[in-house]
Amino acid sequence: MPCGDLCDWLLDLVFKYEQENTMVDFIASDDGEVRIRDGNSPNDKMRDSPRRTRGNVDHVPYTRNQLKQLYNRHGFNLAIFRNGRVRGVLEAFNPNAVVAVMSVAMGEVQILGVESGNYLAMTEDGKLFGEPDPTQTSTVFYVQTHASYLTYLSKKYSHMGWHVGIKKNGEVKNGKMTLHPWGQRAILFSLRKPFVEHHPVRLIKNRHGFYLAIFKDGTVKGTKDENDPHSVLEFTSSDPPGAFRIHGVEADLYVAMDEKGRVYGEKNRQHEGTLFQEHAQGVYFVYLNVHSAHLGWHLGIKKSGKVKNGKKTWNPSSQKAIQFSHKFSFQTTRPIDQGFPFGEKIPPLAFIDEDVVDRDH
Repeated sequence: MPCGDLCDWLLDLVFKYEQENTMVDFIASDDGEVRIRDGNSPNDKMRDSPRRTRGNVDHVPYTRNQLKQLYNRHGFNLAIFRNGRVRGVLEAFNPNAVVAVMSVAMGEVQILGVESGNYLAMTEDGKLFGEPDPTQTSTVFYVQTHASYLTYLSKKYSHMGWHVGIKKNGEVKNGKMTLHPWGQRAILFSLRKPFVEHHPVRLIKNRHGFYLAIFKDGTVKGTKDENDPHSVLEFTSSDPPGAFRIHGVEADLYVAMDEKGRVYGEKNRQHEGTLFQEHAQGVYFVYLNVHSAHLGWHLGIKKSGKVKNGKKTWNPSSQKAIQFSHKFSFQTTRPIDQGFPFGEKIPPLAFIDEDVVDRDH
């Protein structure tokens, strides 16, 4: 068999295998919605997805094995947003930081932002952006190895030596500044597996031994029963960057703090009191209310198990009541909002660098 025919036969075999194993299909319907078909689901049923059809591509297949995170040496995950912006994010669970790295030729890849539907691309000025049209040559990159890391060199501007990079502040690095890549941490990336779910479900336990729990009547308090379904929390990323909402899965309410520092369960997720930021304190984490950040009000649970008023959490800053640790939750029986093409649920993947300190705080 000639070499060319052998290569074609091998490529066809690989393509056939990928088609038959864990394929996630995006199919655009007549009404403009994108639906997901997961070949591994028991009924191969169709589920609605909030994502939109981007560019002129109505069918975008990729395998689950192609879903990755590009994690660079400054501690940021490459994220591609729907408005075309590209930057680094610290949250490992940010859905915009999940990409599909797809091979288009030997040593050449395209990087698709799964949540946004945009492809990573580079302009003639060296700026990174999200491009909806995958036929553009600016969306192709050469993948190269540098020791134990990977670099991504723009194919269109390879003669200029322009690479993908993320700076220390999380902003993307202009390709013109990556001409001499040696020693630049900004352009060195590792491939990591993303969370099984784009919004991680977990428990948070404070140093008094209480898990934060939200009840259907709006009460927020501590419980020492780690199997209590009211303590299963979903963390949803939001604006401003680094902020998120804490959603009680069983109660279907969001943790909120009012202007008097009282903590309660809020139905309206858009309420200004539902936004929190996570800060690292040694091996623990604290949760600062964004609306009351200038006052230093945090989430806290007292020794009695009652929630602590925000007014009493600003000093001292190292209170046991406000210092929490993370723990992955048990499998909740309540259906969790998916809307992300990960197909069937599989056991959580322990890849997150939980000891990485949030550099923005």
